[in-house]
Amino acid sequence: MSIACKCDLSLGAWGTPSCNTVFGVTKRLVFVPNKKSNGSKFSINLTSSTVWTDFQTDLANFDILPTSFIKDVEDVRGDDTFKSYNDGSAVFVRQGQRKFTGYFVGTEGATANLKAELETIRGSKMGVLFVDGNGSLVGKSANGDVMEAIQIDTNTFTTKLIKATDSDPQMLMISFEMAISEKDEQIAVIDYRDITINLLDTDLFKSPYRGYLKQFNANETAGSVAISFRAGTVANCPISDVEIANLSLLNKTTGLPVTILTLTEDTPDSGLYSFTYASQTLLDKLELGFVANNDFFVKAEKVTTLV
Repeated sequence: MSIACKCDLSLGAWGTPSCNTVFGVTKRLVFVPNKKSNGSKFSINLTSSTVWTDFQTDLANFDILPTSFIKDVEDVRGDDTFKSYNDGSAVFVRQGQRKFTGYFVGTEGATANLKAELETIRGSKMGVLFVDGNGSLVGKSANGDVMEAIQIDTNTFTTKLIKATDSDPQMLMISFEMAISEKDEQIAVIDYRDITINLLDTDLFKSPYRGYLKQFNANETAGSVAISFRAGTVANCPISDVEIANLSLLNKTTGLPVTILTLTEDTPDSGLYSFTYASQTLLDKLELGFVANNDFFVKAEKVTTLV
């Protein structure tokens, strides 16, 4: 026997099983560029045995960018648009866009340099995941096995720095709308009990900060560099206690990696480093990069110089 659609049966399946999960209040955001560093699209495949190992790899590669905790969240869809006619009838035109607004508070997240970083999202191709108060992850899913990021209309992305008053701390407001194509019925959650990393633990699932590699100089056997980050002050703050494993060195002329043999911070807490390596050819180009780990979750642009 075949089953055919019956247009006089317009609604059904009103039952609610006890296992349904509702979304909690958002506590932090996870911004997701549309393309990862290897060119592929980010997704969470729950059928994979390495799903959370892959997730942490994406974190280490800065393919997902978690924020600090956020407060006073509003996440609502605007009113739908209808076309009204003279006879009093109306026709649905389109659904309203979902808009997110929240506030980062205090020294961890309400800084001018964070505003500068977030502003780079405007006009880019970016999605977002939400971590709720339980540590569950909210995104979208069309088939139940794969979660993807909800796409942002980044042309609507804005931030506003709100300075401290006698009664309120400094805050950074963030606001954006979801892409008009995103549907509420595809919003889905991965329960925190099914996630092997605590998304509310700022030591395990931390926000990256931008580092700067400056004053990079090199000769045939040795180099030097200043490593710092911005904290809203005029002068950059030095990054101290960096180890050899945190630096990568590449000879761009030959395409071969260069092993760093020694690394020394010139004076304690200065962020100024001297290092040595096997002899290189004069006028070759060297490229220095920063390798993040749990101690230094730093995103830094690579710098080059001639030997």
